[in-house]
Amino acid sequence: MRYPQEHKADTRRKIVEVASRAFREHGPAGVSVAEIMADAGLTVGGFYRHFESKDELFQEALERALGDTVEMLQRADRGAGLEGDEWVQRAAATYLSRAHRDLWDAGCPLPGLTAEVGRRGADVRQSFGDALQRLVAEIAGRIDAGDPDVGRRRAWGLLSTLVGCLLLARGVTDDRLADEILAAGRAAAAPES
Repeated sequence: MRYPQEHKADTRRKIVEVASRAFREHGPAGVSVAEIMADAGLTVGGFYRHFESKDELFQEALERALGDTVEMLQRADRGAGLEGDEWVQRAAATYLSRAHRDLWDAGCPLPGLTAEVGRRGADVRQSFGDALQRLVAEIAGRIDAGDPDVGRRRAWGLLSTLVGCLLLARGVTDDRLADEILAAGRAAAAPES
């Protein structure tokens, strides 16, 4: 049976979507190709029709997950068109929320997967760096500092604060402590004027 032309692209997207969630929740070492393919409703044999290796899948899944983070930050202002400090406050509140802390499989991949990227090949690290640059450009555009260099520095600082605080909040079992970490991160990211 011949499948329509778009079937292969749709199947690849489905595999990447399933892998993106699985890698965020369990890390690449914590999930096998067989598990990913089974969750996608496919056989392991079909994997190599779409990807040369698990690293290639990891790279694409990470790009997808970082794209999800960009979309989350774009939606943070809920259509209000906020910029500058108002946008930073809203983005920090969205990113450093208990709901996002608990979204292991669909939340930002940076807290859980950045160290893993460093253990991968140059292609994965290059792709990761490119995706980070796009994320920082999105943040810098919203910060609107007037000076692009200042905007990029502020964007890197904001991203580092957000990711670090989410990582710490996900690492503790005490909800009160996690909430304290998230609140401190929100205050550091967007101090009240």
